[in-house]
Amino acid sequence: MFHLRPPRCIVGGTISNFRQSRQFDKLSKVSNNIKVEVVRNGRRQQLTIFDIIVGDIVCLKIGDQVPADGLFLDGNSLQDDESSMTGESDHLEINQDRNPFFFSGTKVSDGYARMLITSVGMNTTWGEMMSTISQDTNEQTPIQAQLDKLTSSIGKVGLAVAFLVLVVLLVQFFTENTTDVNGNKEFNGFGKTKVDDVINGVLRVIVDCSNYCS
Repeated sequence: MFHLRPPRCIVGGTISNFRQSRQFDKLSKVSNNIKVEVVRNGRRQQLTIFDIIVGDIVCLKIGDQVPADGLFLDGNSLQDDESSMTGESDHLEINQDRNPFFFSGTKVSDGYARMLITSVGMNTTWGEMMSTISQDTNEQTPIQAQLDKLTSSIGKVGLAVAFLVLVVLLVQFFTENTTDVNGNKEFNGFGKTKVDDVINGVLRVIVDCSNYCS
């Protein structure tokens, strides 16, 4: 009887990476769920940075993250840490006269102020930067293109091998070269073997082939 020992494809790593990615996304949402003090419709309230809209007035103090792009309204000695955007550690003073612009993702290092939100989400300077980076990372490098091509070739070879194995097992079955657990031939020719037995035998062949290619 023709015996094959099926090699097992390891998918555990892929599943593990997917789960870790999902967990990372959840943690990111929690860590970014920062609340700020907002004046909306003349009333002060605590909102998350995801609920900020254009036209809101946000009150900023030391340690606050700037939730969106905006303009300085009033305040005192506000220093803004823009290292997350520029990479430089210098703190810039935000005031009405010389530098009235706030940028999303920066952090207040000193003072306090109120800002008028002018753009949010992907429309902010930070959002546009992230969008550009995302587009760049989606472009394949030559190595990635070669790996994709190799993966595709391996997949085609695998399908060809699976088809060949199926043909070999079917030929074995219909040429009366396979036996059951009792040592009896599974197929004794058309007319001599029950239709149900033929169907069951073919299904077993398909299952064996599936086990081999899994």
